[in-house]
Amino acid sequence: MTTDTNTADRQMMSIMPVAFGKSPLLEAVFELRFQAAVSTAGDLLPGLLYSVLKDEYPEVQPLPVASVPRDLREKQPNLRYQATHRLAAESRAVQVGDRVLSLSVTSPYPGWAKFNEAIGRLLRTVSDTRMVRALERFSFRYINHIPAEPGQSQLSFLKLRIDSPGYGFAETGFHLRFEHVEGKFLTIVQAAPNTSVESPGKSPALGLLLDIDTIRELPGKALSEIGVELEEAHSVAKRAFISLISESTLNRLAPTYEHASS
Repeated sequence: MTTDTNTADRQMMSIMPVAFGKSPLLEAVFELRFQAAVSTAGDLLPGLLYSVLKDEYPEVQPLPVASVPRDLREKQPNLRYQATHRLAAESRAVQVGDRVLSLSVTSPYPGWAKFNEAIGRLLRTVSDTRMVRALERFSFRYINHIPAEPGQSQLSFLKLRIDSPGYGFAETGFHLRFEHVEGKFLTIVQAAPNTSVESPGKSPALGLLLDIDTIRELPGKALSEIGVELEEAHSVAKRAFISLISESTLNRLAPTYEHASS
């Protein structure tokens, strides 16, 4: 697998879109994993957060994992970081567990400034509860879907060259996963053509699913120490998306740029 570096990797990513007129983003998720100050944090945090954030997240819902005994959740790696409760609004939600906190927003994406502002409010509220003893890691996950016309090659949406001399393959059933390290951040990329997405009031649409998950390990750090790290992680994830898609795909998404003042 090689990467097509057309246009000098778009001038080394020096000019980045600030928004897309046809945003491909289905969901953006900020997740924080932590060591709790008390073992019952997953039971206490939902009420403490709701008391402060109820105007933003008016619904509180238990999740299926809440019915699993805490001792069993701690012993099972696949359950340890699962949320037990959800505070929900129309297009975003906070999920909380004994060792995890997340904020997700769905389409239409409000933009990084508003998403970051909501994350900041959530983290300040969590800090005030004194339920988080130390951090383990945080991540940003961006799930994108680029629609395709019938019969259109969807792997061509990416700047990737995947060759198998003498043995062709169909895009149906194809799934690509790889990891990329950039400084302190690990980004996991997954791409799956012919993924169907349903939108309210619309017929299911086939297209390329492009899932970008940027992770920063922060063992032992305090909540107050990660502000700059959040900005860096967002930039890493954004660069990953822009560097992966082809020039024609970028143009299809109707990017807008911030023009420098004269």
